[in-house]
Amino acid sequence: MSATPLPTGKEIRDLFEMLLGRTVELSPDYEILKPDEEFGCCVAFFNDAMDNVCAACIMDLDLCAYAGAALQLIPAAGAQDEINNGTLSDSYIENVYEILNIFSGLLNKDDAPHVTIGLMYTPGEELPANEYKMVTSYVERRDSILDIEGYGKGRFGVMCFN
Repeated sequence: MSATPLPTGKEIRDLFEMLLGRTVELSPDYEILKPDEEFGCCVAFFNDAMDNVCAACIMDLDLCAYAGAALQLIPAAGAQDEINNGTLSDSYIENVYEILNIFSGLLNKDDAPHVTIGLMYTPGEELPANEYKMVTSYVERRDSILDIEGYGKGRFGVMCFN
């Protein structure tokens, strides 16, 4: 069995476009997105059947708000309110969880272990030291800036722990 594959930029963009029904521009982000960005980030871990962490995704508050709003067809002003408040309401958190749950499909390939979404930490929630170390370590990862048509830009990262 091979390792959990790192999705390509095209796969990430195509998934977001399909889920949100909008054009999404993706560009590389040359800085590692860390959970302690201003207002925090959403961090989700993906586990195999033995409960080993195989991958993680991280989204900044802006992307959580914009993607969460676009998924539910909430106007961009609603997303901007969430960003200005520095927190996410429950409906936005549920939408982000659903996006990342579907994202797990990009981590599942024929010869790799099947992974599912496990723990998800929300913006403002402190990550335990071990999880923080995992998502800030130099592993195989892809950090990107996603620009959702009609909403705005946010940062996204995915990493594999193989």
